[in-house]
Amino acid sequence: MKSGSPALSVEPLPVVIGRVLAPHGVRGWLKFRSFTEDPATCFTLSPWLLVTRPGDVRALEVTASQSHGDHFLVRVAGIDDRDAAQQLAGCEVVVPAASLPEPAEDEIYWRDLRGMRVRTLAGDSLGNVKDIFDNGAHPVLVVASADRERLIPFVDAIVRSVDEASRELVVDWAVDWE
Repeated sequence: MKSGSPALSVEPLPVVIGRVLAPHGVRGWLKFRSFTEDPATCFTLSPWLLVTRPGDVRALEVTASQSHGDHFLVRVAGIDDRDAAQQLAGCEVVVPAASLPEPAEDEIYWRDLRGMRVRTLAGDSLGNVKDIFDNGAHPVLVVASADRERLIPFVDAIVRSVDEASRELVVDWAVDWE
């Protein structure tokens, strides 16, 4: 970097906390699905930002909410009828990464795993974490190298260490395992 050049600041990407599913009724209520581990946690995070299309984000002010089966009903300031609510169907709701609470000492946010190097107990490289998803029983790491992808369970018996400082996971996994 040249002397006198401004330092680059890289802000973490906003975190998706849920999705607007559809309108509910005729008065502008929205069906909302939370993606947070405890679904109600999403209401403690702010500000809510609605992504209507890539690069188009607007702030939302939630004025009321209630649990409704496996999702929530949400009332948002400025959305007063079904037509306005319909325009938001399918949109993701995000919050700034800085609004998330610090994870407990033995926890990590899934988003922080992406890009980490993955090595075996023997020190062999398996690639980098491309993604992580929940298969219903436990989280699964998608680990990609130049020639293949592996699905590795993110469970204590397999993942032996997660080093955030060095951005590396050590797993009890063999190079030739699928």
